[in-house]
Order: sequence, then C-alpha cells, then structure tokens
Amino acid sequence: MTLTISRDDLVSDSVSNEELFLCETPLIENIQHCLDKLPAYTKKSVHASLVATSSLYFVRCICNSELPISRDTLTSYIKLIETSVQKGTEAVQQASSLALGAVSHRIDLSIYLTEWLPHLRHKTNFTARRGWTMALGHIELQSYITLLLALCESILSEKDIEAKRNAIQSVGLIFSRLTYWEDPAIVTRIWSTLTDCLDDYTVDQRGDVGSWIRIAACEALVPLMKFSSQENVEKTIGKILRLCVEKMDRVRTVAGRTLCAIVRQWPVSEESLLEFVGTAKQTGDELFSTPSKVYSSMASLLSLECYRKEMLTGFLISAGGLGESLVPTSSLYQIDVDSDCFDCLGGLS
Repeated sequence: MTLTISRDDLVSDSVSNEELFLCETPLIENIQHCLDKLPAYTKKSVHASLVATSSLYFVRCICNSELPISRDTLTSYIKLIETSVQKGTEAVQQASSLALGAVSHRIDLSIYLTEWLPHLRHKTNFTARRGWTMALGHIELQSYITLLLALCESILSEKDIEAKRNAIQSVGLIFSRLTYWEDPAIVTRIWSTLTDCLDDYTVDQRGDVGSWIRIAACEALVPLMKFSSQENVEKTIGKILRLCVEKMDRVRTVAGRTLCAIVRQWPVSEESLLEFVGTAKQTGDELFSTPSKVYSSMASLLSLECYRKEMLTGFLISAGGLGESLVPTSSLYQIDVDSDCFDCLGGLS
C-alpha cells in the first residue's frame, strides 16, 4: 500500500506523526547509502581530503543517531575508515578516529583487532602507525586488555614522535571511559611506562618534540590514577614536580594540572605538598604559566628530600631556557635555596 499525502494536508496539519513517518521511511532507510552515490572523481580530485573528512563526519553522525544502518553498510563504513586512517593528513586521521569510535557503538569491533593491531608495528609505514595509534583509542570494547597491551608496547618501542604521542593519548582516552578495572598488573605496567615518558627530551629540527610526549603522558596519568596502586606514585610525583619548574610554559601548565589531580587522590601526600596544591587550585593555570610566580612558590618544596633531586633538575633545565624573563627568575630561585639542597647535585647528569 502506498500512502499519498497532499501538500494541502501537510499545510493544514491534518496528517498524524505516524503517517508522516511512514511516508518518510524510504528516505530514512536510504540515508545510510548516501556515500555510495558519491562520484568516483571526488575521491581523487584536489578536494579529496575535504570529501574524505566530510564523509567521515557523516559516518560519525549517522552512527551516533538512532537511524537504521544495515550490517553491509557498516562494513562499507569500516572500509572507508581503514583507508582514511592511513592517509597523511592529520585532520583526516582525526575524523577517521572519531568515526571509528561512533561505529563501535553499532557493532562489536573486537573481531577486527587481529587485523588492526599489526599496524602498530614498525613494519608498517609511520603514517599508518600515526593513524592507527590515534584511532584505536576511540573504539569501545567489552575488554581492553589486548588493545592496551599493544598500545603499551607501541609506546615502549615507537621511534616516531607523533605515533608515540598518539598511543599515549589513546591509553588515557580508554581509561577515561572506564569505571572498573580488574587487572592491577596491567595498570602497574602502563603507569610505569607513562612515568618513564616524563623523561622524554627528544629534540629534532622542529625543536623539543619530546615535550609532546611529556605533555601527553601527564594528561594520560590522570584517568589512570584511580586504578593505580600507591607504590609507584612517589616516583611519578617527583618527575611531575620537575616538569612544573621546566622552561616551557605549556609543559609547566599541564604538569601543574596533573599534579593537582594526582595529589588529591594520593592519601599519603606530604602536608607541604598538599598546601601547595591547595594554593595552586585557587590560582589555576596562572601559577604554573607565570615564571615569576611558579619558581618562588615551588622553591619551598625543595625541603622535601624525596623530590629534591628531580626539582633541582627542573630548575637547571629552566635556567638553560632562552626566555629573557625565564632565565634570571629560575636562576634566582636556584641560588636562593638552602645550601643543603645542593648535596645531591653530584648525582645529576
């Protein structure tokens, strides 16, 4: 039976919602096939990246909606994402990642992991590794153990800075979605790996690209903290304190946020550290982003012997900064510290 609705009926509001829905059902069912109707030349033209990004945005939106999508159509979406995630444009890779996350709401993607995880290895070109380390953090699974172990291995072995950064961000993204975790050994391994990333000072022609790793590791530690045991936190806090007095404003700011978030969840924090965090929370990012404020405020924490070596390292690093206001400020608070603090300098490299 074909339902016919005249224009007059629509204008007069005499048509019920049910009748209108029946009329539009073919249209609704056909929306999912829109990408199949794209002319082939659009995928090879100078605007191919724009078409790919728009197509991936379409996939993301329709998968997040309540519109019907057939299994065959979802498979075609996955093929589009697999192709796009390996492209050299970061914007396309980001769109692919978000689209893949949306597809995971409609279908169990764990069956694809055996096919996707090998893309994280060095035999794959670096562009593909960057895309997959980013995309895999967006998918939702029943169990993340296999994926997290693969990402952890990628962080440990990856030489490409962007791919390593993306893997770290994906780990943080996964744990930010979790409310429960039953394997403490995996959490301990990942926590240790991220803590080691706080020591990444890789430099290339672009400058201190290791700062991308340090920032990503700081941000990923925050959602991981609620699942972590307390044994290794002291070592991590020492490294974060070092980053809080480093030369780069962005690093100090992110490290400051991480410090405040972790110390609040750590039941054995020292009183002076808790007082500092309380003050930092009131002032916000301004304290850590302003050299004249952060160095004077944090010099008092050098009285904590367990963190002293790391903090002095941060002061020395900031003293080597290029900013005219940064060098004298950080140097001043190095010199103005009690002389007993410098007994450990012999152990600094």
